[in-house]
Amino acid sequence: MFILGKNIETVYKRWGMTQKKFAEFIGVVPNTLNNYIGGSRPAKLEFLQKLSKASGFDINTLQNRLLSPYEVTENPIKEGEQNNAVSEPKLTYEYDLLKELLLQKEVIEQLRKDFEEFKNKK
Repeated sequence: MFILGKNIETVYKRWGMTQKKFAEFIGVVPNTLNNYIGGSRPAKLEFLQKLSKASGFDINTLQNRLLSPYEVTENPIKEGEQNNAVSEPKLTYEYDLLKELLLQKEVIEQLRKDFEEFKNKK
């Protein structure tokens, strides 16, 4: 079994779900999830993004480092609630990155202004 498969199992077991329930939760057919867990089929990017968003771990971590059950938080979605984190992601990685870059730009501009004021006081 591959690292990703083991991590998928760790997440759904920590959340108290069956494999079938987790497949429904994450939005894939149970057979597809079984193939991802067993490593007989590579996981699609869309699935990895949903898993990452739901679990709170980045894709690289999910594919390359075995997770401890203690690292996995409890299921963030209560029974009967809609899973907006997985089915309708509000923020994408690209959006978060752009937001961070804009923030850094604002900080740099403020530092330039502060430096100019400091320079002019001398």
